[in-house]
Amino acid sequence: MADYSLGFILDNIWIICFLTAGLYNVYFRREYKPIIHLSFVIAGALGVSKIVYTQIILPEPNLREIYYLYWAGASLLTVGIVSIDHQIKGYAFHWPVKLAISLFLIEILLNLAVHLDRNVVALNGMLSPNQNLENAWWLWGVRNTFLYLDNLLIIASLVFPYKAFKGVDDIYKHKYGSSEMDRAFKRVELLENIMHIMPNSLKKAHAYQCVESARFLLEQWDSQGEDRRHLYSANTLCDRARYLAFTSDDVSMEKLEEFDGVPKVDYR
Repeated sequence: MADYSLGFILDNIWIICFLTAGLYNVYFRREYKPIIHLSFVIAGALGVSKIVYTQIILPEPNLREIYYLYWAGASLLTVGIVSIDHQIKGYAFHWPVKLAISLFLIEILLNLAVHLDRNVVALNGMLSPNQNLENAWWLWGVRNTFLYLDNLLIIASLVFPYKAFKGVDDIYKHKYGSSEMDRAFKRVELLENIMHIMPNSLKKAHAYQCVESARFLLEQWDSQGEDRRHLYSANTLCDRARYLAFTSDDVSMEKLEEFDGVPKVDYR
């Protein structure tokens, strides 16, 4: 019973830690929506699974026969909820999410292995399942240790610094061709001509600001010549300028910002 009480306390601590990690990201990294969702989803899944365990599973007389299967199922459910949540929200699976899913899958395998070892067939070569605690062997220790380490690793990934693994130079691996740059400059020139015939309005000012900023980005140079790292940003600004230029002045800027959809970036 002492082991169950200790496990209950530790599980509550993990739930609090995941909630704390979620609140940390809400207050300090609120734009990191996928990780905020991951924190609260895991905290909620752990909380619900703990309630179900204490209210339904723990009083069962054949607890050993369903204990590991239950926690394997709880981990599988957590993986499913995290995956479905990301699919519904359209979030990319960033490395903390991939890490969490991978660790939960390993946790499922370990729980299933110990269930087999204790209830079906001994995995260490014994003639009968290792039902008694005195028959504990390294598989049980690996499983118990992993349950604590995986939560610790996931929590650490939730609050990890953004630039822990990659430098800024790693971002610019894609090399744009000169033809793409020429096309971007032609877009800027065409949009500048359109700006001149637009009726004076706040939209015109905003559109011209986008085009002017796009030209500024395209005219940047580095030590090796023309710097093409800003091509996507310049084309995004051009798309926004085009969107403003072809929108009726009857539509207010406030209403314009409420329109669904983001202008498609056209740089090819």
